[in-house]
Amino acid sequence: TAVRASVASDVTPIELREEIYARLAEARQVRRSRRWSGPLLAAAVAVVLLLGAMLLFRPDSPTGSLVSVIAAEHAKAVGGDRVSSSDRSEIERWLAARVAFAVHVPVFTGARLTGARICLTEEGRGAVVEYAVGDRSLSYFVLPSPSDAPPTRAGLTHAAESGYRIVVWRDTGLVHALVGALSHEQLDRLAKECIEQALRLAQIITSGSLTTS
Repeated sequence: TAVRASVASDVTPIELREEIYARLAEARQVRRSRRWSGPLLAAAVAVVLLLGAMLLFRPDSPTGSLVSVIAAEHAKAVGGDRVSSSDRSEIERWLAARVAFAVHVPVFTGARLTGARICLTEEGRGAVVEYAVGDRSLSYFVLPSPSDAPPTRAGLTHAAESGYRIVVWRDTGLVHALVGALSHEQLDRLAKECIEQALRLAQIITSGSLTTS
């Protein structure tokens, strides 16, 4: 509930959408060929309708929230559009060519930068910056904010999903999240470092703009 109050959005899993489209295609093919018996065809249609109901009327639960998408994306070890590098400048340039907003790659105490990748949501393409904290992985998400999201709330929102702890905050029209098998205290500390670095960067950019104007 706390997470949904902070980030109000239902994100349909890509796998579910693909399954529904595949079932619909099968049903259309069956109808054209007319090779199936009436009962079997009815069963196929029932499956499609059930999947459609799951898509349209998912319960208000963590599995239908942005938190689940973030946890699932964090768990992806390989694949997709990604880069492996410990060079902040290289990663920022790589992300700038792929998402519609600027992504600041923070430097975290006790965390080693390992790369970045792209995350797809219903709101558009998002960025995931990857780190290693000892033998554990940490993901920093920067995602487009849902258009129907409530006004920005101060502070951090905590959640847990699929064995990972997550801290979420919103700023400048974007959703930010840190996720990993770390304590909420560790994630809070890293989130505050991230926010402070972003504020310092904004002040530098503002001061430079005032100086040149």
